Amino acid sequence: MKLTGRQVMKISALADKLNLQIDMGKDVEEMGVDVIWQVLKKAHKAEDEVSDVLSIFLNCKPEEALDMNLIDKWEEFKDSEKGKQFIDFFSSFQDTANQK
Repeated sequence: MKLTGRQVMKISALADKLNLQIDMGKDVEEMGVDVIWQVLKKAHKAEDEVSDVLSIFLNCKPEEALDMNLIDKWEEFKDSEKGKQFIDFFSSFQDTANQK
């Protein structure tokens, strides 16, 4: 999986608009569940940003992302090579942050 600078900016915009808090002391799965819960509670405040970020991971246009079955897409994504790379990316990010 690759993340472009533009994609990172979209993720940053979502995190900022929703004031997402990440506890680096949790393991990556707990951290992921926590972030997803924070997004779900506040998604209505950042529809454009949510659809932009979903489109990155679903490989679609932002306007299409909001109409997809996210449960099915999540199951596909987490078991895919791209999903494994995504989890590995955040695991390595977490390891680096915890070393500081």
